[in-house]
Amino acid sequence: MEPARLKAYFLRECASELGLPAKVIESAAEEYFSVGDKTVDGITVRGVKLRPRLMKLVQKSLKPGAPFLVWTGKEAGEYYESELWKCGFSVENRIEESWGIFLAAVPCGTISGK
Repeated sequence: MEPARLKAYFLRECASELGLPAKVIESAAEEYFSVGDKTVDGITVRGVKLRPRLMKLVQKSLKPGAPFLVWTGKEAGEYYESELWKCGFSVENRIEESWGIFLAAVPCGTISGK
């Protein structure tokens, strides 16, 4: 999901060249998930300010056990982990490296995708 037209085009080209079964959506995340009933197999975010409203919209759109993968800087990692729990996610995996933190979460009450 990318709101900028040229970046979305770039992501589509990359997915096509790499043969990835990815769908690139040209839209802001909050706008996309707040309209209609959408279900997705998983979501990966990087460089996105995760607000509680967006996390709740994402949670409602994920299929049971579908992963919500968050890549973030070290400064925001603790905050996002706490907010994910508050918004009804179970953090299944947390990897901390020098470059930042990776969080893998699923909606609470669903089966882990491990």
